[in-house]
Amino acid sequence: MRQPTLRLLSIALLATAPCLRAQDVFIESVRPVLARHCSTCHNEKMLSTGLNFDSFRDESLAKRSPEVWPRVLERLVAGTMPPPALPRLTEGELKSITGWIRASFPIPPPAAASPSSRVTIRRLNRAEYNNTIRDLLGVVAAPASDFPMDDSGYGFDNIADVLSLSPMLMEKYMASARKLSRLAVYGEPLPSQPSTPEGTVRGH
Repeated sequence: MRQPTLRLLSIALLATAPCLRAQDVFIESVRPVLARHCSTCHNEKMLSTGLNFDSFRDESLAKRSPEVWPRVLERLVAGTMPPPALPRLTEGELKSITGWIRASFPIPPPAAASPSSRVTIRRLNRAEYNNTIRDLLGVVAAPASDFPMDDSGYGFDNIADVLSLSPMLMEKYMASARKLSRLAVYGEPLPSQPSTPEGTVRGH
C-alpha cells in the first residue's frame, strides 16, 4: 500500500511543480519590481490610472486581471513607465517582469500600420521644453514656467493624444522664441546702473 501511495504523491508533486515555479518567479522576481517602481503611484490610496499593484500579492491574484499586463508590457517596452522623472528599471528588472508577462499572457504581435493609420505628433511638455532650451541654446532660462499647465492622461503628462496646442500656448511659444533668440545671440542684459543726481560726484 505504501508504494502506490508514494507514486500518487510523486505524480501530484510533478503536476504542480510548474505552477509552484511560476509562483516563485512572480514572488521573487516580479513582485519586488512592482513594489519598488510601480506601487509608489499605483497603490490602494492613489490608484493612478485605476491600478493598485499592491493587490497582486501572488501570481494567482495577478492573473485575475489579464487586461492589465499587456498595457504594462507596452509601457515598459516603450520606456514610459516609470515616468521619466522616476528611477529607471535595471536591465535585469526589466527582463524579469517583461519575461513573466510574455510567458503568462497571450500577447498578440503588434498589427502592421496601414497607410491610413494616424500618428499623433507629440509636442514637448513644460519640463521637456525647458530642458531642451537649456541643452540646445546653453542659456539659463525656464520659459515654460509661464506656459499653461500641461494636460495629463493615465497619470502622465507626456502622451501625444493628450498634449493639446491651444492658441494661448502658441502665443507663448512665439514670445518665448523672440526672447530666447536674443538671449542666445547677445546673452543676458547687463544690470542697469543707478542714476546719480546732476552736479553730484559719484562716491560722495
